Amino acid sequence: MLRKGVVLSISILLILCSSLFAALEINTQKVGDNIVVFMVDYKGGSTIAINTDKGIVVVDSNMSYETAGNIRNKIEKMFPGKKIAYLINTHSHFDHNMGNQVYTDVPIIAHENVIEEIVETFKDIDTMKDRLAKSIVRLEEAIKKNEDSPDDIKIYKRMKNEWEQGVKDMNADFKLVYPNLLFNDKIKMDMGNITLELEYYPSAHTNSDIIIYIPQEKALLTGDLFLSYQYAVLVNPQGKSFPVEKWLDMLDDYLNNKEVKYVITSHGSINDIDFLKLRRKYISDIWEDVKKAYSEGAELKAVEESHTVAKKYQYIKETGFADDYLEFVHKGIIDKFWFELERRKTEK
Repeated sequence: MLRKGVVLSISILLILCSSLFAALEINTQKVGDNIVVFMVDYKGGSTIAINTDKGIVVVDSNMSYETAGNIRNKIEKMFPGKKIAYLINTHSHFDHNMGNQVYTDVPIIAHENVIEEIVETFKDIDTMKDRLAKSIVRLEEAIKKNEDSPDDIKIYKRMKNEWEQGVKDMNADFKLVYPNLLFNDKIKMDMGNITLELEYYPSAHTNSDIIIYIPQEKALLTGDLFLSYQYAVLVNPQGKSFPVEKWLDMLDDYLNNKEVKYVITSHGSINDIDFLKLRRKYISDIWEDVKKAYSEGAELKAVEESHTVAKKYQYIKETGFADDYLEFVHKGIIDKFWFELERRKTEK
């Protein structure tokens, strides 16, 4: 059931960068009959517009309010005369909600945990400034380091452009606007020709992730839970527990009990059902392997060394990105699953 949250806005001034940047390129792709995906630059953050009888539902507002405004203009031109009915934030990360100030005239929906996580992100402005500055420097270094990987360079340059645009906005007139319609487990939105089924996917990429299923379009919107590049599966490094069985049950429900033709991520990819099957297999395989090793008394370091992508999970390499980075992310998943088994043992 939806409940009212408090709409808060704070002005933030960051003295990080005073140069101006060209507006980011926005590409569009239609999915099914009533969904349009607006993708920023090369595999950048996506905003999704869903055309319903009761207005346009927008999913995620981007990291830049300038870019968010450009996307909203495109949406309104594409669907003349139709109001924007809702904005949905798929989770708390600021590259999905810093454009919320462009949508203060509509209800903004998210999971109830999103407020606490956004507050935590923006509570220390100096830390935020430092994080942004370091991210841009790291991306510049990655561009120089990967001169022989054109696809990687495109991704790094796009990410750098997005970060710089975000910095530019923060130096201007950025206002942080919180979601104001919050739910705790699942809701179903009747929008006439379209039904939106929103479900909480617990303690995964963040503690506020939601999946959106649109049965009429056979579409599943997964936010940042699964990406077609860079990460195989995203696991929250600050997570306190990892309900892996719940994740697998939810994925099984989508795979076995719902008709899914399109899997749409929040970073520029539109995929078929095999995309989701592969990630379900990957989660299950790591979980079962780590459980087995743990029950046999293995040491974590030994498991990390014997259960690399190269040695046991070659099939996930189709996600792309550099092998060393994929191994780094993969190791993090093993560590978190091990942590979960330790936590469960302690709580018995």
